[in-house]
Amino acid sequence: MRHYDELTLTGQSRRLRRLAADALRAYGLRDPRFTLIQNWENATFRVDVPSELKNLTQSAPYVPGRYLLRLHRPDRRKVSQVASELAWLTSLSEYTDVIAPVPVRTRDGHAAFEANNADYPELGLADGTRVCSLLRWVPGRMVKKPQRRLEHIHRVGVTLGRMHNHAQQYQPDQAIDRPPWDVPTLMGRNSTVGIEPDVWDELPEDERELHSRCEQRVTTAAKELGTGQDVFGLIHSDLHFKNVLFVGDQARPIDFDDVGQSHYVLDLATTAFGFDPVAGPRPWQDALVAGYRTVRPISDDLLSYFDIFCAARQTTLLLWCRTCARDRPDFREALPQWRESMLPTLRERLG
Repeated sequence: MRHYDELTLTGQSRRLRRLAADALRAYGLRDPRFTLIQNWENATFRVDVPSELKNLTQSAPYVPGRYLLRLHRPDRRKVSQVASELAWLTSLSEYTDVIAPVPVRTRDGHAAFEANNADYPELGLADGTRVCSLLRWVPGRMVKKPQRRLEHIHRVGVTLGRMHNHAQQYQPDQAIDRPPWDVPTLMGRNSTVGIEPDVWDELPEDERELHSRCEQRVTTAAKELGTGQDVFGLIHSDLHFKNVLFVGDQARPIDFDDVGQSHYVLDLATTAFGFDPVAGPRPWQDALVAGYRTVRPISDDLLSYFDIFCAARQTTLLLWCRTCARDRPDFREALPQWRESMLPTLRERLG
């Protein structure tokens, strides 16, 4: 039997479908039909159950009869970590107006569980298991770059403010088990988010100097901010325009796979990063903050840390891209372009 990594994309898809079929049996869905969406960080499937399909109203929080199945990367997520993410999603749906994916529990009551497929152990851990979860499908429109307006990022700001309000008072039944977005994580000093620490050894001198300066600055910023409940808690950490859907005046966040504990300003910086030039007017950042302030206060002193957390996010992205370039030719080809587009603004942000 050929190893999974030696198969064509079609061959890999077949094996993943077998594991997906095994996982779906745990939910007791009636004759589910499923289609592979992507196989990279997680393997994700769209799942349709024809017998549950109904007419969808514009304001509906979920598409009847449609789900998202996630087969989580075996080297990145433990069942307790996925369960912790899903507990927060459940709480968001129960106690806020935020429309976000809600987990579906297995017939025996688990939100996250380990599916077993011993025939193909390389699809999971050594014993053939892989952490799986099933989410209700959130309807909405993804706004592509040419159609994005300030009103869209204003709505995202409102949603982030509501999520941070909830995170500030969130008291789960069990301790939160999510990787932190602390300075070592942002700077790629551990492999939590897929950055191999030794990628620092491959950096050109100009890039290493910038990232080192960023590390010093964000370390100082994190210490100054502290970890009080008003500035620090659970964040989405990846709420860019490909991870938010729009319906009417709502911005609906999706893809909570990178949820972790960090400073709330990092969440805002992640959303705004890449829109405004470093110097001069910042209409996108201003619209994001204006939306945020409609539901949650944020001081100008706290906003003074915006640039350094944008810079930290740039460093994270560049280090991650360099790690991916080790195995993916498309990333290797794109590296010069990423350097050209991001290093100048990184220098400006660091001063």
